[in-house]
Amino acid sequence: MNMKYKIDKSDFEYCIVICWAIWHARNKRVFEDVHRSALDVIVLAKKFLAHVRDSAEVLRTKLGPSARTLNSSWEAPPRDEVQINFDASLTSADHGCRLSGLARSADGSCLGWFSTWSSSLLQPRQCLPLKP
Repeated sequence: MNMKYKIDKSDFEYCIVICWAIWHARNKRVFEDVHRSALDVIVLAKKFLAHVRDSAEVLRTKLGPSARTLNSSWEAPPRDEVQINFDASLTSADHGCRLSGLARSADGSCLGWFSTWSSSLLQPRQCLPLKP
């Protein structure tokens, strides 16, 4: 059963963000000995989702009709090949960066992904080992 097709988009996004918030709280507990209540996890998820939705609305307002074309399609790799996408984001408030990647097959199936946080900004020489 594909849950995505059983509930509306807004509820699906909320479920995904709740799962992320639970995972995030688990990592905080395991790796940093930070304990969060269930209520704190839900509040974090709601605030995060509201921030994402507000940001998306700002982008739609600023970009106008062209905003719809930003994520309108994904081009599959040729058969028997894998497409790997990488992304990174920097935060001035936390002075850190997030590196993420996703591998997909020609039919769009997710073959694997990663996401990692660095608490300090990477210098160019630190990134050299990441090159193929």
